[in-house]
Amino acid sequence: MWPILWVPRSKPSRRRARRSSIAVAAPARIYTAFEVSRMAMEAAWLTAVQPFGLGAMGDGSAVLCVPGFGADDGSLSPLRSALEKHGYEPLGWKLGPNIATPSQFRRLCSQVVHEAEVREKPISLIGHSLGGLYARELARLHPTSVRCVVTLGSPLRYRAGDRTAVGVIPRHGLKLPGSGTPEGRRPRLKMPSLSIYSMSDGLVRPELCKAIEGPLSSNVEVVSSHLGLPFNSVALKHMLTFLDSSSRAPAATNRRRPRS
Repeated sequence: MWPILWVPRSKPSRRRARRSSIAVAAPARIYTAFEVSRMAMEAAWLTAVQPFGLGAMGDGSAVLCVPGFGADDGSLSPLRSALEKHGYEPLGWKLGPNIATPSQFRRLCSQVVHEAEVREKPISLIGHSLGGLYARELARLHPTSVRCVVTLGSPLRYRAGDRTAVGVIPRHGLKLPGSGTPEGRRPRLKMPSLSIYSMSDGLVRPELCKAIEGPLSSNVEVVSSHLGLPFNSVALKHMLTFLDSSSRAPAATNRRRPRS
């Protein structure tokens, strides 16, 4: 067991279930109130258990980490450090704070394609919150450059009118990648993908974060705050297991042709 402020799951009422067909409400306030304190405990616990190892050593492949809305590479520094200690080559997105602009997304696409071309093989993507939406849409546009995708608390099923705890999406009207089409109607990813979510997420409702499961797509639930998902020790263990399995059984559609 690992220390964390436990909060009970909320069971949606029938009235809330009927309303969810129209719009998803913000998370329970008790989850939101303890976001920062829970994140601090999760980061401290990861520091304590990391020397003992959390998974198999990687194959040295590159993993690019995309931060959430308003965050920069510094927010995912503990995650990149953990990936490096487990044998991966972590990459930052190097685009400053994620302010959800089309130009940032285009530059991220160019960076991923370049990194894959330099290494002559696809790279893995890990995206936190909004960064996960970027990662999945990028994988759809450039499937030969992406080996696998991990999303952490990303509102994959967001629709106009759905709310987060801070109202970022509806209040600022961000134009998210692929947001004009429901996730169920979006093209399936051609590479393995893992969506990690928390029932006690204080910023995004868990039902928005679950991908449609299939042969290459899976969901995993952990107990975590939203902000702490990138350095939640259990989430990291699932990420390492997934990255390892993806390296041993890569999707055939992902393999890049070697340069002539």
